[in-house]
Amino acid sequence: MTDAVKVFLPYGGRLLECEVPKRNLLTIAKPPFGVPVEDDQRSIRGAIIKAVHEGELSTTLKPTDKVTIAVSDSTRPTPNSKILPILLDELGKLGIRDKNVSVIIATGMHNPDSPEEMKRNVGEEALRRVKVVNHNPDDREHLVGVGRTELGTEIEVNKLFADANVRVTTGTIGPCMLVGWSGGGKTVIPGVSSRRSIDQNHRLFVRNVRKAKRGAMFGLIEGNWVRRDIDDYAQRAGVNLIVNTVQNAKEEILGVYAGDLLEAYGRTLAHAKKAMTAPVSEKADVVVVSPGVYSHEVSLYQSGSRMFASVEGIVERGGTIILVSSCYKGIYEGIEKEEFKRALLQYRDPEEVLELTEKGKILSFESCISYQFVWMMKNFTTIVVTDGMSKKELEEIGMEHAPTISKALETSLSRHGRDTTVTVVPYADITYTVL
Repeated sequence: MTDAVKVFLPYGGRLLECEVPKRNLLTIAKPPFGVPVEDDQRSIRGAIIKAVHEGELSTTLKPTDKVTIAVSDSTRPTPNSKILPILLDELGKLGIRDKNVSVIIATGMHNPDSPEEMKRNVGEEALRRVKVVNHNPDDREHLVGVGRTELGTEIEVNKLFADANVRVTTGTIGPCMLVGWSGGGKTVIPGVSSRRSIDQNHRLFVRNVRKAKRGAMFGLIEGNWVRRDIDDYAQRAGVNLIVNTVQNAKEEILGVYAGDLLEAYGRTLAHAKKAMTAPVSEKADVVVVSPGVYSHEVSLYQSGSRMFASVEGIVERGGTIILVSSCYKGIYEGIEKEEFKRALLQYRDPEEVLELTEKGKILSFESCISYQFVWMMKNFTTIVVTDGMSKKELEEIGMEHAPTISKALETSLSRHGRDTTVTVVPYADITYTVL
């Protein structure tokens, strides 16, 4: 194509190329990210040493204490395999033996990590040294209630987590369609909480989107009731220490923060906002968007919800969103796959989804994403470039399929006309687009 700009979007662990006519291209929205740390191990160790040996744990920890570490699951890019050995070593210097440490994979409502996923996630050293288990939100025998939040959510967490003397969480931070920004207490809820607790917490999204008149709360912390409830929940569950990271599109570490739940999270959030904010001058008719993080390409549920959320404020109503994602596990990777699919097939009115959620007729962890998809499909045309789902599957739920980005772009330019404006967002999961 003459007089065109070559654009590259991450897809399935590689880069796909497409050409956008120069006259149509509005902007390629990329965050600054900044420079990765020089030495991952040194940065992680430095943050953990400061938090463990200079904080409250240095004076309160006893050699007989039981420690439970809740880590994000394999659908998140947290560098747990680097964090855990260092954390175990530094706890050991305070007298905590490996036999007194347990690690819980904070699955929330996702499927449990397979043995291979667990090995990649936590690393062989952690598997060799300590007990590692998947959380199960429906296993009532291994869940325990420890009160309620200020907003009324029942606090039911994994017994291994609740019964520990010291509770640690890991996580990585980026813009999130539900809680504004991920990380912090999110490893506790939904991570190691019961289905009932997750439902009660996520139901607060109705209050959020009605007030904001949006499809999602991407990047919005202020006035976010779900985030407020999560912070309160995690504090009441007794989190003693968090280790959170900020990463770029290559999953290189930009910063490591450890310490008190809210204080350390605040420092992580400040860094993430600076690293991931990408200003956009005006709304476009067409947005071409990819998650940019391979683990988030796992399904249409994960990649679609994140991509939709990141671009809803920068595309004109009635415009087109081209989603570029391998969706390597299809429509949804979690234990509620059929429920999610049924919701997309059944509902076409976002307000109906909200009303049924309020009445408890739809579980909120299904409806918060279903609402977002329904809201987006009502306001925009959606074309998905993927090998992970068929044309029939996508059309069934109200989306279009394209074999290549070029074909999707050609179709979109034809529909919107010669003066169509196009914005490209290659790393949507970690790009906070601001109009």
